[in-house]
Amino acid sequence: MSEDENNQAEGPGPEQQGPPRPPGFPPVNESGEYTFIKQAHLETLKFDLDAAGISHLVDTVEVSGNLVRIVSARILMPAEELRLRDVVVQHRSQSVVDSQAKEVMIQNMQFGNNLIAEIAAENVTSGINSSQVLMFVKMYGPIIALLQTGSIKTALQQIEALVPNGLVTKERIHRTANRIRDYLGMPLL
Repeated sequence: MSEDENNQAEGPGPEQQGPPRPPGFPPVNESGEYTFIKQAHLETLKFDLDAAGISHLVDTVEVSGNLVRIVSARILMPAEELRLRDVVVQHRSQSVVDSQAKEVMIQNMQFGNNLIAEIAAENVTSGINSSQVLMFVKMYGPIIALLQTGSIKTALQQIEALVPNGLVTKERIHRTANRIRDYLGMPLL
């Protein structure tokens, strides 16, 4: 189901004729029942309704497949209906949130691995020998692991806390930190 289809509200059926409703507006009957075609996670939707300050207007929230049914004790005023619709349409089901988080982690892992390759290439071009490479890996292994797993912000904290030594200069620390800061959209050092 496309994002547009996922965010559409069902139109009124033939038994719900009356004044025309805006396109995509949920149907309503005399009992204050609203139905949306939407993937949703029940508990997070309830949380979203509460966070929007409209949970007091809702008696029942049901999620079944791609249908969300919300029942109010009364027919809502137009502004309340609009707020309800906005909250439901903007709600992201847990699977969407999980998918977005996974995509960010994949991007972070790709960035981290590219940065590791750049650091390794810089090590090679600077002429460090095999014993220095081993020392480098032993000293900075935890930072390398953070970059490989996509934990970019934590890696940045560790890099910025480094003390210059025979393998790593202050300039190299700042250059590497700034590469990460640029990726994260943070101000540079």
